[in-house]
Amino acid sequence: MRTYIRKKSHASASPELIRMAINLVKEDNRKISDVSKALSIPRRSLTRYIKTGEEQPLVGYSKSRKVFSSAHENDLEEYLHQSADIYFGLSPKEVRKMAWRYASMLVTLACAVSATGNSIPPFFIFPRANFKPHMLNGAPLGSKGTAKSPDGCWNTTCVFPVLVAYEIYWSQLAPLAWATCPRDG
Repeated sequence: MRTYIRKKSHASASPELIRMAINLVKEDNRKISDVSKALSIPRRSLTRYIKTGEEQPLVGYSKSRKVFSSAHENDLEEYLHQSADIYFGLSPKEVRKMAWRYASMLVTLACAVSATGNSIPPFFIFPRANFKPHMLNGAPLGSKGTAKSPDGCWNTTCVFPVLVAYEIYWSQLAPLAWATCPRDG
């Protein structure tokens, strides 16, 4: 569904209408049921708004787990539209190909840091067919690396066991952990 159309009329009263209804009940001493019928607000909702006594009553449903504020969402939308104008003429398929070419040239770096600040040396995954030790010249002490084929993803069957063994070595787990890895997935 590309454009959402609301089907239910829950929480459709505006905050101004709710404030006006609260004032009619509190200041003019009118009955809640009369005000709710006159302004088409559910009686229980109006009762709840009066009991909470909020300055700004919360009307409707708030978005849960909202990452960006409305202003940030608008800024992001504007930025995406500007970006689309910059890359005008490229189809989504061409953009994916361009992103894949860019990603296949990059070196992947796997790092692990604990909450106490302890860390293990980085693990490099180079986009090549063969790994050469000179690729780690200038890397931090204790670093290790491997290579993956440029057309495969980094967590292939040849790279992932090396990475797991590296992490087990640095975290000093018992060899029993190595045996439980395939079983636990």
